[in-house]
Parts: sequence; C-alpha cells; structure tokens
Amino acid sequence: MTTPPERLWYQNIVESVFVRGPGPLMTPALRELVKREGIDLDRLLPAYPVATVVRAARAALPQLFPGQPATEALRSFGVASLRGYNETVLGGAVVGLLKLLGTRRALERLRISMSAGSNYLKTDFTPLSERSARLTLSDVSEMPEFYQGIFEEGGRLIGAKNFRVSLEPGGGPGASYLVEWDG
Repeated sequence: MTTPPERLWYQNIVESVFVRGPGPLMTPALRELVKREGIDLDRLLPAYPVATVVRAARAALPQLFPGQPATEALRSFGVASLRGYNETVLGGAVVGLLKLLGTRRALERLRISMSAGSNYLKTDFTPLSERSARLTLSDVSEMPEFYQGIFEEGGRLIGAKNFRVSLEPGGGPGASYLVEWDG
C-alpha cells in the first residue's frame, strides 16, 4: 500500500498568509510565536506541512484579531491573506487576469489558481444560476472560514457587485460555499 504524499502549503502562500497579509500587525513577538510553531518568517522554506501552518495560524489569530471569535478571526485572516497575495508579483497578475474575465469566469478558473498554493487542494465550481454558484474545496485544513474570507476578498478585488459567500453546512475535510453576486 502506498503512503499518500504529505499535504503541503507552498512558500508563496505561507508568505502571503504570515508576512504580507498581516503586514505591521506581525510584530517581532508574534513572529517569534510563529517561529516556535515551525515557520521561521525570516527563512521561509519551499513548503510547509498543513499541520504546521494550521498550528501557526491558530497561535497567531488571538493576537492578530483580538476580541474576535475564532471563526471570525479565521475569516479576517483569509481576507488579510488574499490582500497579501495580491501584493506579490504572481498574485497581482492572477487577480488582474481574474478581473478581466468577469465574476463567473473568474470563479470557474479557481480550479487553476487555488491549486498553485498547495499540493493537495482541489476546487470544484458548480453553476447554480446566472449569478450564483457553489464552490467546493476538497480539504480546508480545518479552517473553512479562512477560505470564506479568501473568497469574499477575491470578489471585492475583482470588482464583483454585492459579492456574498456563505459557508454551507457540512463536515469532513472539505467545505462548500454558496457564492452569489449582482453583476
């Protein structure tokens, strides 16, 4: 029996999540906390195990978003992370391309753009109507609200009107999101 490959987050996404997204909120003390959890932000590795990323994120959230419930902090973390990704050369190019495509076609292309951050995440797009769809992620690393924040910020960045993302009930390693927009 073959052992499945280790699930990994790539350096470009780890940098967006822990460096660019939080920006000045990532204080020296918080950087040290993240380092103790396995991510040295001064010497990023090419990839990190999912468990390390999740542990570091959960440790950082109370300081990055004090007073927010854990689910809301995860959502805010997703928003900040996509803003950080947009500041990278690759991220800025991807967001620029998605803007040109329009909301529906941008969502259809998530299968490609979301796969650039890890070696395991699969994305499915199911159109429900002219201005709604279901996005399904194969594995949300026990942080479904984080991805909800990413999608919400993505809708804003590409200029979708009245973009709304609802986490659908369910469990397991993956999650589904109802995405709606006005135009």
